[in-house]
Amino acid sequence: MSPLFDLGSRVCVVTGATMGIGRAIAERMAEQGAKLIVTSRNEQHARDLAGDLNSRYGSDIARGLPFTLANRDDVDRLAVNALAQWGRIDVLVCNAAHLNFGRLEEIPDSAIDESLQANVRNYAALTRALVPSMREHGGGSVIYILSSLGFFASPPYVSYSLAKAALKHLTSILAVDFGPDNIRVNAIAPGSIRTSSKFHDNKEQSKILVGRIPLQRPGEPDEIAACAVLLASAGGAYITGQTIIIDGGQVLQGMEGAREAYDALAEARDARDRAAVARAQEAPR
Repeated sequence: MSPLFDLGSRVCVVTGATMGIGRAIAERMAEQGAKLIVTSRNEQHARDLAGDLNSRYGSDIARGLPFTLANRDDVDRLAVNALAQWGRIDVLVCNAAHLNFGRLEEIPDSAIDESLQANVRNYAALTRALVPSMREHGGGSVIYILSSLGFFASPPYVSYSLAKAALKHLTSILAVDFGPDNIRVNAIAPGSIRTSSKFHDNKEQSKILVGRIPLQRPGEPDEIAACAVLLASAGGAYITGQTIIIDGGQVLQGMEGAREAYDALAEARDARDRAAVARAQEAPR
C-alpha cells in the first residue's frame, strides 16, 4: 500500500454510506486501512454495512449508526459516538443528500428551503460538530459530495441545483477559514454516475444522457471513491478549496447539451409519476 494513500491512521465518517457513491467511498477507505463510522437513516442497513466491512477488512474497523442529518440530536450523537469509539475524527464525507425536482413555477416556496436545509445547512451543522476534533489532533479533511447540476442551468432541478451551487461556495469559504488549522475542505461533483435506475428504466433517455458525455459512458461509483481517498489521504495534503468535477467531460460540452439530457430524464420521471397516479386512481377501492 502506498503511504500516499494509506488511511491506516485515520478515522473517517461517511454519511449516506449504504448505497451507491457513499458505499463505494466507505469500502475504498476501509480497503486503505481507515476506521469508519458509516451512517444511514435505516439503522439495520448501517449495521449490515459495518458488519460487511469488518468481515472483509479487519474486525472492528467499522461501526454503523442510524443517522438523520436534519436531526441536530443525531449530529451531536454522531460526534460523541465517533470520539467514544476512537478518540478522534480525521475525515468527514458528507454524502447524504436530498434531491427534489420541479421548475420554479411548479414548486412551492418550501422546496427551495428544504433543499438548502438538506444540502447546505445540515452539512454545515455536521462540519461544525466534527471540526473541533480535527483541530485538536492537528488537522483533517472535509469532503462534500456535490453534483454537476450545480454548474449548469437545468430548470427542472432549480432547487437542487441552487443548493449544490451554494455548497460549492461554502466549500471555498470553509477552506479559507479552516486552512490555518490544517483542515482541508474540498468537494467532489459527480456527473452521471451509474447508481440509480435512470440508466436502466428508460433506454431512450439514458442514450440522450450518455450521448452528451465526451467519454460516452456513465461513471462508476468507484471513480468517485478514488478521488475521495485521495482527498482524505496524504496524497491530497496540498489540495483545499477545490471542487473536483468527475463527469467524463459532460460540463465541457456546454450548458445546453447537459440541460437537454437532464431535462429528458426529468420528463421521463414526470411521465412515470403521472402513470403511477393514474394507476392508483383506477385501482378498485
